[in-house]
Amino acid sequence: MITEGYKCADQADDDFDFNKYLHYVDKLSVQLFLLFIFTILLYAVSLNAPFYLDDYPSIVENQAVHNLHNLSAIWQFSQARFIAYLTFAFNYSDSSSTTGFHLFNISIHFFSSIAALFLFRGLMQASEQQKYLTLLPLLGAILFLIAPLQTQAVTYIVQRLASLAAFFYIASMAFYVYARLKKQSILFLPVLLFALLAFFTKQNSATLPFALLLIELIFFRTLSAVHIKNYLKYAAIFIVLLLVGLLLISGFDLSQLDKLTRDPQTIGHISRIDYFYTQLVALWHYIYLFFIPASLHIDYDFPLQSSLPIIALLAHLGLITMAFMFRKEQPLVLFAILFYYLAHAIESSIFPIFDLFFEHRAYLPNLGLALLTSVLLLTLVEKTSKKMFAWLIIAAVIAWFSYFSFSRNNAWNDPVALYQQETRLSPDKERVWAALGKYYLKERKFNEALQSFGKALNLGRDGDTLNALPTTFLNTYLALLYSKQMEKAAYMETLVPVDKLSTHDKVIFYFMQGNRLSRINNNSAAMAAYKNALAIQPDYLDAKANLAATYMVNKDFAQARQLLKAVLAKNPAHKTANIYMNQIKAL
Repeated sequence: MITEGYKCADQADDDFDFNKYLHYVDKLSVQLFLLFIFTILLYAVSLNAPFYLDDYPSIVENQAVHNLHNLSAIWQFSQARFIAYLTFAFNYSDSSSTTGFHLFNISIHFFSSIAALFLFRGLMQASEQQKYLTLLPLLGAILFLIAPLQTQAVTYIVQRLASLAAFFYIASMAFYVYARLKKQSILFLPVLLFALLAFFTKQNSATLPFALLLIELIFFRTLSAVHIKNYLKYAAIFIVLLLVGLLLISGFDLSQLDKLTRDPQTIGHISRIDYFYTQLVALWHYIYLFFIPASLHIDYDFPLQSSLPIIALLAHLGLITMAFMFRKEQPLVLFAILFYYLAHAIESSIFPIFDLFFEHRAYLPNLGLALLTSVLLLTLVEKTSKKMFAWLIIAAVIAWFSYFSFSRNNAWNDPVALYQQETRLSPDKERVWAALGKYYLKERKFNEALQSFGKALNLGRDGDTLNALPTTFLNTYLALLYSKQMEKAAYMETLVPVDKLSTHDKVIFYFMQGNRLSRINNNSAAMAAYKNALAIQPDYLDAKANLAATYMVNKDFAQARQLLKAVLAKNPAHKTANIYMNQIKAL
């Protein structure tokens, strides 16, 4: 148990006494400075990391976030995540630059660590534990900040969804603790404000009311059997009311209710019970990666479990039982463990998500692991007679985390190298090879791109049928065009499932189809392709300019001139439009 006073009673006089130096970090300003320094040292290296995976459909290709003033478009795109997408619109100015996005994400992570610091300080006061009253919260906040498993939610830009929701969530809990400690009702206003912001940032914030209840039960109420029974009764009533509300929303259609509470991609593929079995194993892998982060990667090929993993389940039950055994002398341990499971409850329980495992889902739950680790480390300091050794272990943990966080953040700067590593870690996952091919394509390494796309297509094969992702077909088609393999490109064009492409990708397909048809002098078909692109995106200037060229071939210079004027009105420096306009003027 963590006892009062800095000096331990059994501490030998000739042993190393770090306690006498602790007053240097007692000041809040010093603690905030330390958090800031760790943030800069570990995350500044990632400021120029490019966009990845869902960054493209969510930000780069998402017209809804390209205009901050069009709030209705952002709301219509995602009501449940409106706040997060509003911040993307705030950042968006030029999709070729990611620095502003990264600065925002890193700032969120920094402020989340501050919120964690205040939450831990409040919980220490509520638990009436004075030993390491300032050091334990600081160590917990530092571990939350520097844990390598946190990097994906910060450096993978679109996962601001996870980190921003976590910031609001943690801030709400911190204000709740201080509202209860100081008995000031006014402090409940920021509790509600941050909760509301969290609810409109990401759906996993739905567990926040239960987190506040957990704090109330552990730190402000007597945990008697009667109290637990009453609170469980109220929780059951709340859950029943929630289910009734969902039934009303679904019109009492159970199939519709099922769709509302799962990822649409999982329908017919992943049952709730198999997903639950899988997450029992996944939770232990998250815990493993928190402490041993040597194999972090973006896209895990995590196996679906179709039978109950008994050992994993018993281990979870054992951990929770152990937490309750120490509830009186170590309430922080009880909270840390229960919070960890609670924070995973939405994404790692019975609500199936197509991707079975993603690191960013552990961002908020890692708050519990950071607190638990700090308690265990400082308990080691107190219990052992070899203080110097114990403090060296703490220093080693901080160094270990810092090294892997810096290395991981630096790795995000080179997408080709990063995805080459991904193909070694998840060699049988189509999306990994397709992503590698996409980045080879960006670097104009067409042969390497085609090799990667070929592997992706084969991995997506279902017997004799190619059943790969729509974007894999599209990018293979583009690679063939860019490498001037026109016959193969024409064949691949017939395989692209245009109806399954995103709006942005449909525009790209029709534009490139028009270019291919123009090259083989099929002018009428090229004209139709450009018109298809413009029907979807009327302000696509390159398509307008190339459509003008098809009218020039048909000697319809008036129509061509009208299109080119429209392009130049939007962009006077448009190279292709100026060339064609000069050709018309020269006639």
